[in-house]
Amino acid sequence: MPVRTDYLIQCILNKGSRTQVAWIPERKAKLGSIIELIEGAWRENGWHVAGVGIRLPAAVVQERSRDYINTRKASDV
Repeated sequence: MPVRTDYLIQCILNKGSRTQVAWIPERKAKLGSIIELIEGAWRENGWHVAGVGIRLPAAVVQERSRDYINTRKASDV
């Protein structure tokens, strides 16, 4: 049986005057859709998917999510 791979897509999200870039599940990354983001105990409703970018396996995104911290530690910045 083939192994199922979950994918994330890097998207530009807008809410009012705020903009952010986030990796969201492929099934939710539809240009023009409205999504809900959950981070910790905070829920933020109504983020508009304004742009859809590259697609990567979720495992790769998670593996690389903290690379900038390791780079900063190594460079003493």
